[in-house]
Amino acid sequence: SEDTRANLIKKLERVESKLKPPIDAHVVVSEEKTRSQQDRFVVEVTLRCNGKLLRGQVRAPSAQVAVDSLVMTLDRRVAHPSTGARQPIVPTMLKVSER
Repeated sequence: SEDTRANLIKKLERVESKLKPPIDAHVVVSEEKTRSQQDRFVVEVTLRCNGKLLRGQVRAPSAQVAVDSLVMTLDRRVAHPSTGARQPIVPTMLKVSER
């Protein structure tokens, strides 16, 4: 929906402000027909910055919960690059439950 899109753009701008331009962002939000309600929505983000990739993927019961969780994860990884530099940047799979 437009609300989810606007919220995602607003939150990604916060993460991107901590990175050096130019930044290329690719975002996919999808709904899968799964048996588990907890894994229904999938949000994938790929950020390209100075030849490096930062990726994340989250499954959650709602698109909003998935967006919030993924942005928190990306924000943490950008804020602490020393810990991320020692580990390869690969897609992050998180299972999130609504609170």
